Amino acid sequence: RVTSLAYDPVEKKAYYTADNDAWRDLMELDVATGKTRTLLEDARIGDIAFDSADQSIWGITHINGLDTLVRVRAAHDAWNQVLTFRYGTQLSDLDISPDGTMLCATISEINGESRLDVFLIKDLLAANLHPIASLRLGTSIPESGAFSPDGKYVYATSFYTGVSNVYRLNIATNKFDAMTKAVTGF
Repeated sequence: RVTSLAYDPVEKKAYYTADNDAWRDLMELDVATGKTRTLLEDARIGDIAFDSADQSIWGITHINGLDTLVRVRAAHDAWNQVLTFRYGTQLSDLDISPDGTMLCATISEINGESRLDVFLIKDLLAANLHPIASLRLGTSIPESGAFSPDGKYVYATSFYTGVSNVYRLNIATNKFDAMTKAVTGF
């Protein structure tokens, strides 16, 4: 991927990664002025997501074969380790619910299994890695998970039917529906 991108709609600031073929810097773009600044140089953080509730940025670092979920505090001047996953577990495609209470991520295991998990942020901060809902589509990978504006659903795409379609996970019931049924994919 060329970059990772997150957006703060209140402050109208875009956050992105640069220097992606090396140590990955965390950058800020003021959309109104067009000015950019480096927040964290060589931070090695990717797959970023913005938490509107506390203005923090969440992301993933990949060091020595291990994926670590990290949180960059609201001042955007330092990051803290939240959880490091066991060897062979990879995270991607983070999103934070609009109210800042949940995080979703695509998780791929060393045995080839993949799923999209939804976690309570308070649980993650307490080192509790038990999801409250999961989208499992057999051998297909659910990707690009995004919360609905009301935070009741997560939408994701997957090649579950052989082409890319959109699926909706109801977080309360832990059941999913196909939202599209395209022959050529979305």
